Amino acid sequence: MSVEDVLSHIKTRPGDEYSQKQVELDLQALLELNVFDKTETSVIVDAGKRGGVVVIFNLEELPLIANVRFEGLRGVDESEVLEALRENKINLAKDEVYDAFKIHVAVRVIRRYFASRGWPDISVTVRSEVGSRYASIEFLIGEEK
Repeated sequence: MSVEDVLSHIKTRPGDEYSQKQVELDLQALLELNVFDKTETSVIVDAGKRGGVVVIFNLEELPLIANVRFEGLRGVDESEVLEALRENKINLAKDEVYDAFKIHVAVRVIRRYFASRGWPDISVTVRSEVGSRYASIEFLIGEEK
């Protein structure tokens, strides 16, 4: 996310009277974008050199999806599985924000999709490689044991 995009969501501006409430609202607005790690993002308020305060938003972006792979599709086209996911509001496209909860829900959707195609005993496991900037996701589809 660019600096301009971030600033468009922050109402606190240099020269304004400091408001702890506004800083908290600004932080909440940024976190609601769902592109920053909620556990690593914070605000630092420090004394200014010439009076006043310095407000620093310490933002940690979530990694983006670099690629998604499906192994063991059993003759089903990958685009059909991706469409089933999109119908359930799960977008796993390149450069979307990686969200572990979204991946967990995707597993359930994929299992339901295969059950509707006559394979009710399908197992779906996920292999993810998550770095600081990018994540790779692989769904392994097979027989339940």
